[in-house]
Amino acid sequence: MANVFNNELIVIILYLLAVYLFIRGTLIFMEKAGKAYTQNTSPSYKKLHSKLISGYYIISGFIVAFIPTVNWKTEDIYFGIAFYAFLSLVYWGALDYLMNKMKMKSNNKSLQEN
Repeated sequence: MANVFNNELIVIILYLLAVYLFIRGTLIFMEKAGKAYTQNTSPSYKKLHSKLISGYYIISGFIVAFIPTVNWKTEDIYFGIAFYAFLSLVYWGALDYLMNKMKMKSNNKSLQEN
């Protein structure tokens, strides 16, 4: 398994996944999909939240489309997957934390106005 990207089926699956991620990111950016992501977000930050999420999907699609062009060994592939998973975890955790913080800030403003 020194070069898994010689298998055409694997490459086709990766490109289909990349296209799916691009389309999903674009639809979330245009606010045609992903309404559940912004369901608990305050109205003033919905656009920012959806743009950050769509950016994640579009960048992920680019990374997946780029994978078959590299000449990695099996260990490098595993390391890359682990690194991507860790960065995704940090990104989603930070996004959730920031959106909750912004929600609290907007709730405090509305309480002060009342």
